[in-house]
Amino acid sequence: SADNKTLLGAVLVGDTSDYGNLLQLALNGIALPENPDGLILPAHAGSKPAIGVDSLPESAQICSCFDVSKGDIIQAVNKGCHTVAALKAETKAGTGCGGCIPLLTQVLNAELSKQGIEVNHHLCEHFAYSRQELFHLIRVEGIKSFEALLAKYGKGYGCEVCKPTVGSLLASCWNEYILKPQHTPLQDTNDNFLGNIQKDGTYSVIPRSAGG
Repeated sequence: SADNKTLLGAVLVGDTSDYGNLLQLALNGIALPENPDGLILPAHAGSKPAIGVDSLPESAQICSCFDVSKGDIIQAVNKGCHTVAALKAETKAGTGCGGCIPLLTQVLNAELSKQGIEVNHHLCEHFAYSRQELFHLIRVEGIKSFEALLAKYGKGYGCEVCKPTVGSLLASCWNEYILKPQHTPLQDTNDNFLGNIQKDGTYSVIPRSAGG
């Protein structure tokens, strides 16, 4: 903003893990920290920026598909919903486009920590590793496909959480064309079909033309 106190917008390239928090900062007009560059630069001494899900008001919208607020998530956690799957069943958050699942997970983990409940940092039920741990495994061992990673370090068939995450990690490590046959199933619907899915189930598509 003109007074350098609030965030108006952002363009994320590469690691978009902070998208949910940045979006909420813009939507709710939350004041930026003293050093705003800490929101996008690597954390000092392993610490995270001061602004996180705890700073969001309970009125903050977590899921736009079903209009689920942070307060709704907190109430569900207090009722005993201690997993993302349980929150989906109780509130429907994350059952639409799925884009809110990372932020939903952050709110869940924050509330569980407040209640003294151990937080599971596994990516999902199919991988007993965090995103950072999977990145190191892919990079160090030269793994270049979701199937190879799943066979060696995972279980099951994958889900809407781990597939796009692993797809992003593979792209970060090896920079292969994301619509190769082996990578296409890993992409979010919007990326897979090169269009944006709307709330009513229709798509908005911008045809690509050579030369821009």
